[in-house]
Amino acid sequence: MGGEGVRKSLNGCGDGTLPNSLTVATVVSPVATPTRIENNAASIGSTRRDRQSIAFFFSEEKRPPTMADFIEPGKKAPAFTLKDQDGHSVRLKDFAGSPVVLYFYPRDNTPGCTKEACAFRDRYDELQAAGAKLFGISTDTAESHTKFRDKFELPFPLLVDTDAKMSEKYGAYREKNMYGKKSMGIQRSTYLIDGDGKVAKVWKRVRVDGHDQQVLDALAELNG
Repeated sequence: MGGEGVRKSLNGCGDGTLPNSLTVATVVSPVATPTRIENNAASIGSTRRDRQSIAFFFSEEKRPPTMADFIEPGKKAPAFTLKDQDGHSVRLKDFAGSPVVLYFYPRDNTPGCTKEACAFRDRYDELQAAGAKLFGISTDTAESHTKFRDKFELPFPLLVDTDAKMSEKYGAYREKNMYGKKSMGIQRSTYLIDGDGKVAKVWKRVRVDGHDQQVLDALAELNG
């Protein structure tokens, strides 16, 4: 069935119109390719029932996302170069010989992420005493990171991963399911990387309470 036929088949929409800014798949047999359709907001697809029908028809379940695995301890940590909130380039290889803590978090200024950042802030002197370099990473913009850092006086850099490429490399960019709604985003997770650039410890699904102590304990074990 061509794209026109698909549009007409949706919920009886004979004129083939769709709601404004809805992402759908234009059917090009045999593979559906994602595309952005911009339509008049007054189209027949503007009701909630129509949107639900169209969303079901083009369910992402038909095209499950590809997710990289987490990097297991003993494996080489993927190289990266990212900008921090101030535009400075940060490269993993620049910290050879020192342990590095990378913590991935979903979003600036949300309750859990704020609590986690402030916990690391409050233990930052201890992290430094253990020789660790600490970096937070999310898909937020540099502007958002700067506001977040300044608001809570965070003493460590926040790396900008707006396209989620680094997060995906480390397995932190994953499918989430909240109240039955599936979406892609960062799963709260942390890596401890040793001075040789290998993963020493990975926390794949972080619970914020007590996580700062977990990281400090792992650093103490790493340092012997």
